[in-house]
Amino acid sequence: IRTVYSFVGEKRTLDNYSAALDDLVKLGVKQGLAKAWCGVLNFWSGMLNMKALSILQELYWREMIIE
Repeated sequence: IRTVYSFVGEKRTLDNYSAALDDLVKLGVKQGLAKAWCGVLNFWSGMLNMKALSILQELYWREMIIE
């Protein structure tokens, strides 16, 4: 009887553990998407800053040549 009860308890524990892992997987996916989105925004911001800097440099050098 103890062995049968042990297997029943094992199944219940396994089900509880699996349910807890499912919640963690969903949280991990959301966290990964948030990190990826931050990386994309960081890259995009850097590219815009580089473009703005190159435009300002070009305007500065054109003004220096004209004077």
